[in-house]
Amino acid sequence: MAEQAYDVEKLLDSIEDSEYFSTKKTPSHFVHANQVISELRTLASYPLVGPCKVDHRQRWGMRISLERHLAGYQYESYLLDPFIETMVTILISPLRKMVHDITVGDLKGQAMNEHGDLVFYMLYFVTNTRGYKTIVKFLPHEVADIEPAFEFLRQQDKRRPWETRYMLLIWLSLMCMIPFDLKSIDSQATETSGRIPLVDQMMDSAKLYLDCAGRDRDGASLFLARLLTRKDTCMFYLPEFVEWSSSVLSSEPNAFQTIGILGSLCWIFKLGRREVLLPIADKLEEMLVYIEGRDHFMSNSTIKKLIVKLSQRVGLCLLKPRVAAWRYQRGNRSLLSNLGAESVSKIDKGSSTIAEETEDDEDFEVPDVVENVIERLMNGLRDRDTIVRWSAAKGMGRMSNRLPKEMADDVVGGIFELFSEDVFGLPSGEPDVSSVSEHTWHGACLAIAELSRRGLLLPHRLTELIPWIILALKFDVKRGAHSVGSNVRDAACYVCWSFARAYTPEVLGPHVRMLSNTLIAVSVFDRDINIRRASSAAFQENVGRMGIFPHGIDIVTVADYFSIGNVTNSYLTVAPYIAGFEEYRRYLSQHLLESVITHWDIAIREVASEAMARIAVLDLDFACSDIIPALTKMTSSLDPAVRHGALITLGRTAKAVKAHSEKSLDQRISAETLEVE
Repeated sequence: MAEQAYDVEKLLDSIEDSEYFSTKKTPSHFVHANQVISELRTLASYPLVGPCKVDHRQRWGMRISLERHLAGYQYESYLLDPFIETMVTILISPLRKMVHDITVGDLKGQAMNEHGDLVFYMLYFVTNTRGYKTIVKFLPHEVADIEPAFEFLRQQDKRRPWETRYMLLIWLSLMCMIPFDLKSIDSQATETSGRIPLVDQMMDSAKLYLDCAGRDRDGASLFLARLLTRKDTCMFYLPEFVEWSSSVLSSEPNAFQTIGILGSLCWIFKLGRREVLLPIADKLEEMLVYIEGRDHFMSNSTIKKLIVKLSQRVGLCLLKPRVAAWRYQRGNRSLLSNLGAESVSKIDKGSSTIAEETEDDEDFEVPDVVENVIERLMNGLRDRDTIVRWSAAKGMGRMSNRLPKEMADDVVGGIFELFSEDVFGLPSGEPDVSSVSEHTWHGACLAIAELSRRGLLLPHRLTELIPWIILALKFDVKRGAHSVGSNVRDAACYVCWSFARAYTPEVLGPHVRMLSNTLIAVSVFDRDINIRRASSAAFQENVGRMGIFPHGIDIVTVADYFSIGNVTNSYLTVAPYIAGFEEYRRYLSQHLLESVITHWDIAIREVASEAMARIAVLDLDFACSDIIPALTKMTSSLDPAVRHGALITLGRTAKAVKAHSEKSLDQRISAETLEVE
């Protein structure tokens, strides 16, 4: 076979300009599938044992070429699906043959060369691109592969690339699921011994990898969990592993080993059977309490996330698997009725269904540990790290789904209280959120969204909740030279999106005006493109599922993903179009006046002033009676941003009103109103 030449410098230079890394072009299919498969075949054709026939420069060229083609599909990895099986088979077949040859075949005693590490690396890269859950389906899982693969893993030195060990551990985690007793396939097992030598060796090896800094630690966690949750190992080896974990954690291990142990326990409580896990649940809670008391552990965001994740899974284990009978159920939905001609003007009450409780809420005793878990999750919602808050929010939703109604209602009330922390009242009566923690509000919004989409936020709570969500949609607090709150606004959009999927039009009807106006304002006027798009998606979801948002279809066709992506187009084209609908016009003007023309970003103030001028001419009476007088008062503000925004907006608005009015400004506005200090 002729060797394919790779110009490394040329490949490196082409990466920056490659169409695969362009944000302007999203692939619609796997463009270079044939080329990638051809290069993978070439890669897999070289010997993996003995002298390496490919020099370092050529191996590096192969790696760069394949990475360049695959990296562009990180966000559209599903496009690889028609070719994934072929790609994985090309790579795993020579690796499987090599593993057997080195451990039990003719090449026993020899070592894999550097090219073998490259093949393992490319298998890892494909796995990382598409996700191991998809790739593992195409890995071989024959009984005859278990001992050779494990023996090959034991031969690996920690100085070798971790990608090799990671893929071996993922492969072994799949083979651990075979439906045969491991003692029957263990060549070292004896009839009289209660232990399985192969399992002992696997546990000892996997424990060593829990201390690694690479992803082989994650592979070892999954491998241990699969191994210890088997029916033939869980009763004997699982309690032993928990005791070992407890002793290691009490000896102040490093962060990597702590993460590895906690990750293994999280997987065990996800994969294991409840009756097996119940006896060790209390021991796990003691371990978590101990870890929380160590400051050097709690300064690591990954450890905190794993504590929250493990805690919720322990809590779920202690609660009976059930779906809350008291939860709210939306019932049947009809897209045709939602988009009907009369759906915008009225709510079809005949199709609105609020589920009644079909059975009494079970009276069962909730263990005290569950209360500790809920308290830990509540504190997790306040954490400074997003991954911790997100895990706590999901845990809160899952836990509440198994709680009695009264206790779940207390949980909802506790989350509501997070919004009111450090909130003060202004003289105008409006809440002052300048002192609140954006982390707390973000966590609270995520938790509310998780509860809502599961039907655990009952309709009578919406009246209390909606005003807080409206504030969260506009949460933008300046701290020093920058502002915070984009994550809060994004989470609030998620809440509104979950409302559409959870409630009937009849339930949301009283709140439609507030929600629709605010979502539209955020869709066109928010500073961040991802927030504008998130708000637009929430609005679109409500339009499609509810059918009660005024002029929803007309707005969705104009305020789409691309049109609001450009801030200038969003402000100066989309916003004036939406303002053409009377239901939104004055709210958009008020939102500009109160939040946008005084924004800390001068570029936003500039474009907002022009947007105000374009919207003001659609309602001259309102502009002259409310907008211009308010702008005049704002020009005397001591805040430079407020004064600057008011002045440029006043000038442009007055000019636009004059150009579109038959009357002069003197006739429309009193002289006292136009006085500027």
